[in-house]
Amino acid sequence: MRLRHGLLTLALCAVAGVSPAQPAAPAVELNIPFEKLTLPNGLQVILVEDRRLPVVATNLRFQVGSGDDPPGKPGFAHLFEHLYAFSPPESVPSPQSIGATQDGATTDPDRTTYYTTAPSDRLETLLALESERWRNFPRRLNASLLAKERSNVRNERRLNIENQPYGLADEAVFQQLFAMGHPYHWKYLGTHAGVEAARLEDMREFFARYYGPGNASLVIAGDIDRSRARSLVEKYFGSIEAGAVPPRARASASRVGGQKRITVTDRVEVPRVTLAWATPGWYQPGNAEMEMLSALLGSSSSRLYDRLVRQEKLANSLVVEHLPFARGSVLAIKAAAAPGVTLQRLESAIASEMAAFQTAGPSAAEVEQARNATMLSIVRGLEKLGEINGFGDFTMDAAYGGVAEQLNQCNVLMRNPGCLREVMKRFAAATPDSLRKAAATLTPGSGVVIYAVPGEKVVDDVPAAEAVPASSHLAQTDKFEMPPVGPPSAVKPPAPQRVVLDNGFQVWLVEQHQIPAISAHLVVRRGSGDSPANRAGLAAFTTKLLLRGTRERTSREFALEAAQLGTKVEADISSDAAALGIRVLKQNLPRALGLLSDAAMNPAFSQADLDSLRAEELARIAQARSNVDTRASYLFTETLYGGVGPYRRSGLFNDDLFARAHNYGYDEIGTEEALRAITRDEIARFWKEGYTPDNVALVVAGDASLAELRELATKYFGAWQGKAAKVARAAAGAPKEHYLVENAGNASQTALRVGTIGATRSSPDLVPLRLLNFVFGEIFESRITANLRVKHNYTYMARSQFAFRREPGPFVVGTNVRTDVTASALQELFNELSRLREEPVSDAEMRFARTAYESSLVSLFESTGKMASTVGQMFTYELPLDYYQALPTRIGATTAADIQRVARQYLQPSKVVVVAVGDQARIEPGIANVVNAATRGEP
Repeated sequence: MRLRHGLLTLALCAVAGVSPAQPAAPAVELNIPFEKLTLPNGLQVILVEDRRLPVVATNLRFQVGSGDDPPGKPGFAHLFEHLYAFSPPESVPSPQSIGATQDGATTDPDRTTYYTTAPSDRLETLLALESERWRNFPRRLNASLLAKERSNVRNERRLNIENQPYGLADEAVFQQLFAMGHPYHWKYLGTHAGVEAARLEDMREFFARYYGPGNASLVIAGDIDRSRARSLVEKYFGSIEAGAVPPRARASASRVGGQKRITVTDRVEVPRVTLAWATPGWYQPGNAEMEMLSALLGSSSSRLYDRLVRQEKLANSLVVEHLPFARGSVLAIKAAAAPGVTLQRLESAIASEMAAFQTAGPSAAEVEQARNATMLSIVRGLEKLGEINGFGDFTMDAAYGGVAEQLNQCNVLMRNPGCLREVMKRFAAATPDSLRKAAATLTPGSGVVIYAVPGEKVVDDVPAAEAVPASSHLAQTDKFEMPPVGPPSAVKPPAPQRVVLDNGFQVWLVEQHQIPAISAHLVVRRGSGDSPANRAGLAAFTTKLLLRGTRERTSREFALEAAQLGTKVEADISSDAAALGIRVLKQNLPRALGLLSDAAMNPAFSQADLDSLRAEELARIAQARSNVDTRASYLFTETLYGGVGPYRRSGLFNDDLFARAHNYGYDEIGTEEALRAITRDEIARFWKEGYTPDNVALVVAGDASLAELRELATKYFGAWQGKAAKVARAAAGAPKEHYLVENAGNASQTALRVGTIGATRSSPDLVPLRLLNFVFGEIFESRITANLRVKHNYTYMARSQFAFRREPGPFVVGTNVRTDVTASALQELFNELSRLREEPVSDAEMRFARTAYESSLVSLFESTGKMASTVGQMFTYELPLDYYQALPTRIGATTAADIQRVARQYLQPSKVVVVAVGDQARIEPGIANVVNAATRGEP
C-alpha cells in the first residue's frame, strides 16, 4: 500500500488591473487537501475531509464507457451500467433507503461512474453496499434482469433523444463528426438495435474485462475522519480480486475528413442550424483555449450574439457549448432562426463572424472575461461534494462536477488528484493570440453543418425481443448484514442571518467561507400568479426586461460588464416571486451588487429592447410546442385551474419535476396572445407597483459577513424608495374537463401529467403531504417508480410533486410512458392513488419517508446557489429564521394516520385531472375508459 498526501490549489484571476500583455496574477487560492492510497488489488482511493455539511459523497469510476461498446452494439456500456446499478435484490437496502440524497450512475464515452451522497454517519453502510454489489454482480446477472433493463434503456433513449426537440440533430453531430468505428460515433444511449443485440455472455465478459479494482478509482469526500475512512476502504474493498487491467487507447479510428452537411427533419416549429467541430480532449493541449472560446462566443455580450440576435435579428436564440471528453471533445454553435430568416443566411452570418474573429482574435478584455467565466465554473462545481459533470446525464448542465468528481477525473486522466493546479495555470496562460489560433482550427472544411427543419421524425425503433418470464436474482453467497450507524456528526446546516435597512429593504445571509464564491439573489414578492388575467407572462416579461438595459447601461453594456466578472445576471420567475441572480468570486461582489441594483432600480424599458425580448419569447413558445413534456405540463395547469386563477398559465412545471432548466424555480413564460399584447406602460406599472424596497430582499450565500453585506446593501439599495401595491388574485376555477388528449403524431411515448389542486405553503398539512410524496413519487425509491418502471417497464422516469404556493398549488405526477401501455400506466397511477387513501403507510415506509425528508433538508444548503434559493423562499413565504432547524421535530411527530388523512382530503379521484400528449388515435380511448371509471369510483 502506498500513501501520498497532496494539496490542491486553484489560482483565480482578478479582473481589475489586468495588463493586456499578460494574464492576471493569482488573487485567490483555494486549498483542498487530499490523501491518496492504492490497495494491493490496484484500487486507487482518494480521501477528502470537508466538514461543510454533515454529508459524505462517494464517486466510484471505472475506466470504460460507450467508446468501448463492442462492434455492432452501440449502447452496450450504458446498458451494462443499468444492469450493475439495479442488480441488488430487494433484501439488500438501497442507498436512498438509508437517507442518500444522490444515488445514481452515468456513462459517457470514456468512463462509467457510480455516485452517492448521504448523511456522513452512513458512510460505512454506503461502502458496504458498494462492496456487496461489486462482489455479487456476476451471480445475479440473469435473463430477466437483462430484459428489464433493456426496456428501461430504450425508454431512456425515447425520452432523451427521440421525444426531445432537436434530439435527432444533436445525435447526428457525433455521427457526422466522427467516422463509424470511432469511439464517439454513437452517443452513450446507443441505438435500439444495439441494445437489443446485447447478450448475457457479453455482459459477463465485459464485467471480467473492465470491472476489476485495477481499472477503478474511488473518491470519498465530505464529513469524514480520514483514518476511519481508510480502515473502512480496506475492510470492504481490500479483498476484491484484482483482475486484469485492460489497455486504454487515447484515440482510435479517425475523425471525418472534410465538411459534412446534412438536413434532419423533426417535429419542431423553429428551424435551427448547428455548426460543430472536433476539438482536443480533457486536459490536452488546446482544451483550455476551446473551453474559453466557448464561454466567449456563447456569452450574451459576445460579438456573435450581438450580431445575430441584437443587431441583425437573424436568430432568436444562440447556444455555444463545448462537450469535453477524454479522447476528444466537441464544440458546437447552435442558432435558431428568427421568423423569415433562412438557415443558409443564418449559417453565412455565423461563418462571417467566425472568420473575422479568426483574423483579428479577441481583445485582452475578452480573454479575461472568458478566463473568469471558466474559472468560476470550476469553483461553482466545487461548491458541491457529489455533483457529476453534465455530459453523461441529461438532467445536468454543468461541465465541471463537484469535489469528488473533479478529483477523480484528475486522478484518472492526469494520474494526480491535484491536477487542477496545472489546469488553472493553462487558463491563466491563455492569450488573445492563443485563442485566435484555437479559433482558426474551426474552419468550414473541418466541421459539420446540420440543419434541423420541420418535418417527419424518423426513428428506428426496432421490435423488442420476446418477453422473459420474471425470475428472482440468483442467490448470493452471504447474507447482507447492515453495518452499524457511524458516530453522529457535530456539523449542522448553517442558519440564515437577517437585517432590515431603514427603507424596509431586507438583507439575508448564509455564511460559508470554505470557497471564495458568492451567490446573490435579489428576490421580489411578485410572481406569475400576480400577472393580470389577460396578461399571463407579464411578471416574467418584466423581470427579464430588467436585464435588457438601464438608464446607465445599454443591454449589451450590461451583459458585457457581467461577463467581465466571469458571469451573467439571470432572471427567473416562479409563481409567487421573481429573482435576479448572480454568482461571482468574492472579490467581485461589490460590482455584482452594483449591477443588481441598477437593474432593479433604474430600468430603461426601451421599446427596442421590449420588441427584441418579445420576439425571443414568442420563439421560445414556438420551440416549447415542439416538446411534448412542455406541452403536457402547460396544458395540465391550464386545465386544472379552469383557465382562471393565479396559476392557470404556469406552464413549464416539468422543469422542476425533471430538473432540467433553471437555478431557482419555474420559468413562467405566459401565452402567445398575452406576449403580443403587453405594452411598455403595463410593464412599467407592474415594476413600479411591485419592485419596491419593502417588497424585495437581497439574499446572499457564501464568503461574506453580515457587517460587510449591510454596508454594501446600504450603498447600493439604501436610497431606494416606494411602497408595494397590493395585488388581488383571481380565485381558481373548476377544471375544464377530467382529461385532455393532444395529438403529437406517431409518437413512441405519451407525456402524461396527472394531478389535482393541493395545499398552500402555509398549510399545516405541508409536512404530512411531503412525507406522503416521498412514499408516493418524489424519489426513485417511491411507489410509482417501483410500479411503472421496476415492475412493469412502462417508463424510464416517474416523479410526483406538491407545489406549495401562496395560493393552493398543483399536485402533479409527471412521466413519459410507451404509447402502447398508456392506459395501463394510467390505471396503475390511479391504483396507487387509491392505495394511499385506503391503506395506512407501513412502518417501514414511514421510516424511509422520514429519513429521506430529513436528509433532503441538508441538500438545500449544499451550494451557495441552493442556499440562496432556499433562503429566498423563506423571505417569499415569510418563514421564521429557524424554520429548517425546527422541521425535523415536525417530521418526527407525523404519523401514518396523518398521511392517510391528507391523502383522503387532497387526492380525491373525482378531482384528478389527466393530460396526455401523444398519438391521440391510439391512446385516447383507453385514457377515457380509465378516467371515467376512476371518477365514478369504480375499481
